[in-house]
Amino acid sequence: MGEPAFGLLLVLTRQLKRAILEAPASWPSRPAMRREMIDIGSPEQGVPLNELALWRDKADSAWLRVFVDVDLPLANLPQMVRDVLPSAVHVERARRADEAAPTAAERVGLGPVELFTRFYTGKLGRGHEPTPESLALFRRLLSEEEHATAEA
Repeated sequence: MGEPAFGLLLVLTRQLKRAILEAPASWPSRPAMRREMIDIGSPEQGVPLNELALWRDKADSAWLRVFVDVDLPLANLPQMVRDVLPSAVHVERARRADEAAPTAAERVGLGPVELFTRFYTGKLGRGHEPTPESLALFRRLLSEEEHATAEA
């Protein structure tokens, strides 16, 4: 594509964007562009997984930020929520009041292995000390990542 054609394409693209943004509210595409963001639950008080289906009627007209009440972290939690609520754009496990996140001051100076151990031991992790095998696997993955980063 030559420069004049590319310039024309750029101008047409800008005009199209402007026309869409300034479209009358009666255009069918207009409401979809301005979807409302709705919170389901809160960071402190999540919604149980089995109650998410009650929010399906909101899923078509709004983007959803979902805070889920589950006892342990689930690796596939976002997918589980999106299977029920396809408009969920943010999925997070609700944090109970007794699960306060460690402050930055508490993490200063800690190495990756110590941070991993504290997370694993805490309520957001498994709630007990990591096994020697888990620590060995973490150290191996950390070492591989450090070597890959150094080589790049």
